[in-house]
Amino acid sequence: MHAVLVLISLIAWPLSAPAVEVMVHSAEAVLGREPREGLEFSAVAQEPQVVLVEIHRPGTLFIARIDYARETVTITSLAPEMGAAAPIMPADIGAFRRVLRSIALDRSRVADALISTLQVLADHPPQAVVDVQTKHSIPPRLAPQVYTSLCESIGQPVIAQYTINGELVEVLVVIGSCAANECLGRCGTGCASNPGNPAEIQRYTQECLNHDACNRATNPQDPLGLFPPCSDEFAAAVEGYFFAPDCPGC
Repeated sequence: MHAVLVLISLIAWPLSAPAVEVMVHSAEAVLGREPREGLEFSAVAQEPQVVLVEIHRPGTLFIARIDYARETVTITSLAPEMGAAAPIMPADIGAFRRVLRSIALDRSRVADALISTLQVLADHPPQAVVDVQTKHSIPPRLAPQVYTSLCESIGQPVIAQYTINGELVEVLVVIGSCAANECLGRCGTGCASNPGNPAEIQRYTQECLNHDACNRATNPQDPLGLFPPCSDEFAAAVEGYFFAPDCPGC
């Protein structure tokens, strides 16, 4: 692999923002760290359409394998020294959100894989083991799509659906718009984490809308859903974080 080494100097960030250091940035790999968060990351193309992402935090390793051909994702969290599953903690989630606000990458498949993985982890319920495994039992070209894009519905009312204690709830909400109204329907924490990041993609789906509406209804004091009871909606939304189309209007 002929990776191009690029050292990015982030001299323009506010003093309060973490400094993300990107040491390798090419079409095949992104490697970097954020020393103040104790975080190291890599995203490497394993095959033409497969990317392996590893994110290290003190005591925990998060591994994601994204297959863009089959549209499948596997994400796990491990304690490296013990080789056992480890939960994602609120401190991890906070670190991922701060990195998302600071990182700047050129758009590429490896950058997309890294940003999307950070978005999923930043939205993951805390104090739970990360164990995401999506798969298609039939060839991708024959499989039903597991996400419903809402790009054409931004700024319009759409019905969100979620379950609470086994009861189906339906509520009419307005999608987006892209930087307002809580960015309802966006796959990712809040609105655009870092509008100046060329690699940030704006994905809006029905499944992410359902998750957002569930969080808003059950956690009115916590609109970002740090402690959500909406695990089913989150699981259903994951594939949209990676594979839903970018909404050009954003």
